[in-house]
Amino acid sequence: MNRIHYTFYISFLSLMVYGCVVDVSPSVPIANSNQPAVTPTTTVLVSADDVKSLHLSGKLIYTSGKVGTLQGKVSLDLSVQSLDLATGTNETIYKAPSGDWIDSATVSPDGKLLLITYQPSNETEQSGFYIMPLDGSQAPKLLLAAPSDKDVYYQPQWSPDGRYVYFAHENYQGQTTYEIMRMSFPDGKLETLVDQAFWPSISGDGSRITYTSLDPVTWTNGLFIANADGTQTREITIPGPWPWNIIDALIFFPGDQSILFTAPVPPRSSAPGWVDKLFGITIVYAHPIPSEWWSIPLDGGNPTQLTHLGLRGLFASFSPDGAHVASFSTDGVFIMKSDGTGLTKVVDYVGGIPGTVDWVR
Repeated sequence: MNRIHYTFYISFLSLMVYGCVVDVSPSVPIANSNQPAVTPTTTVLVSADDVKSLHLSGKLIYTSGKVGTLQGKVSLDLSVQSLDLATGTNETIYKAPSGDWIDSATVSPDGKLLLITYQPSNETEQSGFYIMPLDGSQAPKLLLAAPSDKDVYYQPQWSPDGRYVYFAHENYQGQTTYEIMRMSFPDGKLETLVDQAFWPSISGDGSRITYTSLDPVTWTNGLFIANADGTQTREITIPGPWPWNIIDALIFFPGDQSILFTAPVPPRSSAPGWVDKLFGITIVYAHPIPSEWWSIPLDGGNPTQLTHLGLRGLFASFSPDGAHVASFSTDGVFIMKSDGTGLTKVVDYVGGIPGTVDWVR
């Protein structure tokens, strides 16, 4: 994330601190929805024993923040946390210096390394991807720096074999452009795979990627799939008279036959919202808009709505056995079954800001 987006997040956090953003509780009604708002039946877990009672295994690696005010200015402290589902214990892997921004954290397939999208507040340090041991034994080291202050690298995803890191690249020099790239690991060779695209996700077998693309005229997103090297692209057709103007946080279901994604309940206007206009932010980035989890087959069709959350900043990771999904939101971290049922909150507070979760063994 470059200085433009860092400034946006600080401004957005200022609005949150001073009460200018609506409540993010799960029962918030969805504006302009053709379906009634539903308050989910949710068990809120507040203790290690509660987490242990789920009888799940593995760890949730997630980003978290503390937001407040200090001498009239926004105070921001972000970290990467680890929740052990077997024991219910929560530990800090890395705490960033005050004012630094952690956009995402993803674990390498071998479970040894943590890749974070990092924006230091110090003007002399570089933004980009940083790497560190998952056990937190060493500080993050720069892996791939954004080439200029007009460039952003974000949304990183490891390939299943650990040979590549797929990510989105955005450039603000003149007209904003997007592309999906991949970097071979660890030698750092870069390849451009798909133009005007973002939110890359890699299939479990490593053979395909799915992504979304923005139409600059209608401001609507399209859903696409391609080979892992970016060849043989095709659109996943979503029928219906209403536009899907925001499609985010794509991820393959286990078995690679369907895609999980987040979007608001349609219909909605395809025009940017007031926050977008106020801060000049593009539609690619996280929006203060209540969204839901949906599934769609790779062959296309009508998406199936899996949740009735009405939450913001959704991001998902499947459990290693594929039976459950960890869902990050600005309101906390939830676990649910892969069909959207059995929703349970396991992390009560993440600072009310966007982030990620990664379910590891």
